[in-house]
Amino acid sequence: MLRPGASLQDFTFGISVVGIIFLNLDHSAVCWFNLTLMVGCFSLRLLAFGYKANSFFKLNGYCQLYAVHYPNGVIILQIEGQVAEGVFIKRLNRFEAIVHVEGNEHLVHVPNTGRLKELLVEKAKVLVRKFDSLKRKTKYGLLLVCKDGIWVSIDSANVPNKIVYEALLQHKLSQFKGYSHIKKEIAVGSSRFDFGLFLQQQEYYIEVKGVTLVEDRKAYFPDAPTTRGSKHLKELIALKRQDKGAGVIFIVQRQDAEVMMPNDRTDQVFGSYLREAHRTGVDLWAYRCAIDRTHIIIDREIPVVLSEKNMIYR
Repeated sequence: MLRPGASLQDFTFGISVVGIIFLNLDHSAVCWFNLTLMVGCFSLRLLAFGYKANSFFKLNGYCQLYAVHYPNGVIILQIEGQVAEGVFIKRLNRFEAIVHVEGNEHLVHVPNTGRLKELLVEKAKVLVRKFDSLKRKTKYGLLLVCKDGIWVSIDSANVPNKIVYEALLQHKLSQFKGYSHIKKEIAVGSSRFDFGLFLQQQEYYIEVKGVTLVEDRKAYFPDAPTTRGSKHLKELIALKRQDKGAGVIFIVQRQDAEVMMPNDRTDQVFGSYLREAHRTGVDLWAYRCAIDRTHIIIDREIPVVLSEKNMIYR
């Protein structure tokens, strides 16, 4: 089977081999040309499909990290590649950390710009994936961290958007079933939103936020000040006031949360805009994930709570 994202050279080589075989069998030049053209067009279509399906998630070498399965209609991201457990040593900066894995200390890539102070602590058990490329500065990428006996996905660069994208493609989110077209990374005004949904004259824009911070079974976002997040909310509010659909989906990348709340202690501005967005009619959803060493599954929807006094939003 041809792999998504295979190179054009792979297909060219395959076409050439088929052509040589047919020439050796004394087929006519016309037969060879027609077969080559047919195989070439089919291969290029596969190449285009592979690029379209995977380029959106080709961040920091994490392409093809997650395979998607749908047993019984449930969206499951399967963690692929060579993975190993390790022990967290320390974080060097936003994107790099030191982890003890396979008998040595290694520099690993951290696919999350949040603080993660409650997760990335010394001696924490982690799961890393070995990169295939020898050109990378880091040999491993950090995937999961074990906190209080549960695995937490810290990959905010890939997991949340891929979960939502697959859910949209498979019509697993009933509130969006009426839309016929999905566009990713769509620019509107001065912002770029994760998804745009379209049906004739109807438009709906979605921003996805990955959540890793949970305290007392309450998930909080953000875990660090985010001017970009506030900007997205302001743009969604403006779109809603133009009678366009707008919503925020929080993907809680762990299973121990019962509600989703704005983290006013860390970023009061974001919390204020989130409440204004709700008053304006911007939709707010949150879904938590169940995670083990090999799979990430959408567990269930949890309510978005905008204040301690109002513990039920949805």
